[in-house]
Amino acid sequence: MIVQSAAPGQPHFVIRSTSHARMAHQLSSRFGNKEFTSLKPLDLMNYVVRNHEAGWDSLDEDPQWNPETGLPYHLSAIPELLHLQKGRLSPLFNENHHPFCGLLSSMHEWGLYNSRYNLSEVALISVISTDNFDAVASFLGDQLQYQERLKRQLAACSATQSLVAPAALFNCYKLLEFIDTLALYFNRVHEEAWDTESYNNVPKDLQNDTTITVKKIRPHTVSLEPWPFSVGAFDISCKGRYIYPARGGTDVREVFRTALEQTQTFTVAME
Repeated sequence: MIVQSAAPGQPHFVIRSTSHARMAHQLSSRFGNKEFTSLKPLDLMNYVVRNHEAGWDSLDEDPQWNPETGLPYHLSAIPELLHLQKGRLSPLFNENHHPFCGLLSSMHEWGLYNSRYNLSEVALISVISTDNFDAVASFLGDQLQYQERLKRQLAACSATQSLVAPAALFNCYKLLEFIDTLALYFNRVHEEAWDTESYNNVPKDLQNDTTITVKKIRPHTVSLEPWPFSVGAFDISCKGRYIYPARGGTDVREVFRTALEQTQTFTVAME
């Protein structure tokens, strides 16, 4: 679950993780132009982008509430063991579609605890409690073994062996992470608090990465420089529920279930 920040006195836009992933897919389906190579393999990359949070689907049906905020747990504060449960489910869901999707999904989960394979300065494992450290370490070890199994499976088939060439695979991982974090730009923070942000290690092609800067250029609209998309402007949207922090004694799950689902829509455009 993603709990978007809110202006003082205003409700928070609470987003199911799978809704966030659908927004990410709206970005990935338009990625690529003369300067930026399109996602490859396109169908499999778009699938894993759209489903990289699939493990949350059933868990978000009955969200756990954070007593400190009176809102569902935000993605950065999710109880550790619950996050591990999601981390196991998402790769399996994606593998059911194709082993390559399961592999990338697992890399995404492992990377969250390991500075996104040293692409980021943030590592969730640095804040894991002592009580759950062994469980997290076991999960991460299991994911590495899972990845090796899928790599062997893909490498054994002539039609898929190129997908696990180290440079090509890591290129796909970096694109997944960029698209995920770009979608989070809209999901984490309400529009009045949007700031200029830069994203490093975005592949232009198999050999070259660049830094992309995102900034607000007018109401509801951001631009990216350099421009990585195939069209000059497009809208993206995400569903969620506007919720005020619950007070003591409130049936918070009922609050979530009965809140009207609404849509936020934004424009991504060349400046």
